[in-house]
Amino acid sequence: MGKKMGIKLGVGLGLALILIVLIGVKALLPYFIPVKIVQTWGNGAPTSREEILYDFIQNHMTTVNGGIKTNYLNEKNDGDITKGDSVLSESEGLMLLYYLERDDKEGFNKTFEYIKNNMLLSNGLISWRVDGDKKSDVSATIDDLRIIKALIMGGEKWNNLKYRYYAIEMANGVYRKLRTENLLVDFNDGQTNSDKVTLCYIDLEALQYLNNIDFKWKSIRVESEKILNGGFISNKVPLYRKYYDIKTKKYDNDENVDMLLNTIILLDKAEVGQNISESLNWIIDKFKTDGAIYVSYNDATGEKTSDIQSTSIYANLLQIAEIENNKELYTLALRKLNAYQVLDKKSKLYGGYGDKKTMQVYSFDNLNALLAYRDVE
Repeated sequence: MGKKMGIKLGVGLGLALILIVLIGVKALLPYFIPVKIVQTWGNGAPTSREEILYDFIQNHMTTVNGGIKTNYLNEKNDGDITKGDSVLSESEGLMLLYYLERDDKEGFNKTFEYIKNNMLLSNGLISWRVDGDKKSDVSATIDDLRIIKALIMGGEKWNNLKYRYYAIEMANGVYRKLRTENLLVDFNDGQTNSDKVTLCYIDLEALQYLNNIDFKWKSIRVESEKILNGGFISNKVPLYRKYYDIKTKKYDNDENVDMLLNTIILLDKAEVGQNISESLNWIIDKFKTDGAIYVSYNDATGEKTSDIQSTSIYANLLQIAEIENNKELYTLALRKLNAYQVLDKKSKLYGGYGDKKTMQVYSFDNLNALLAYRDVE
């Protein structure tokens, strides 16, 4: 009897040990599983336009500790409207992607250290805004996913486990705090979650990488893609709605379709190889008809509802055109992007994008243009 009990006990302990080992292996696998990176990097020398833009950002839009200022003029924030020297997670994520494209390991690491030391919250999310030494408790899912994606790619590119480690820590924060019904909502304010999923916040490439390294992300990736595709407006206006409301299970019905948000969606889709030809053909037709792309269009007629143009729209379209090898769109977008750059050497804004009269300069426009110029030879 004693011998049999000893055998059973030994077998039980052995199975328990195996189980513990398997659990440990499963927990560690995401840190070491290789990820096939979708994007390719040219790593070519910068053009003169890219170089003077980069110099403008470094010399006039960067804080002493390495953060990117929101504006050239140092104005005070107005509620959620960020101004002046405040630093956004949006800007830092875009800089990470730029340094990846440029194969600048030092610049990438400096930006990462700024995020880690100044923006990372105790719950694993990233503060959407830092004002001096004060960081907001609110996150922004689009920016969290962009930073996570960049860190995963940086870890693969430079074989750096540190970047993968922090990417997973941040991703776990997103999974815990921003997940509702297998969707990632727009933000967490430190206590509650948003009820909305803004469609351009769905970073398909980031979700694909997270799904590759941890199976728990599959349902989120699948459901997010379903919600994104469900926001398609029509064949007449082949663009996308702004957001999906989790509570009402409905999309917004704003008749003015935001073109900047749509270029982000189309760029996200292009990066994972999805077919966006119908939307691009519509955009090219608008370019030819109107001579420009405007910030909003009517959801029923497809006619412009604004006379305002945007540097970031043209920058995003240029990146899309490069991925899609669409030479016609590439030429149209590049011509517009070049036209907005300040080339007056007497101006304080030389190299950048902004209004020389009012001195209004936005980091978002400049950083998107900087990324776009990585695709220009």
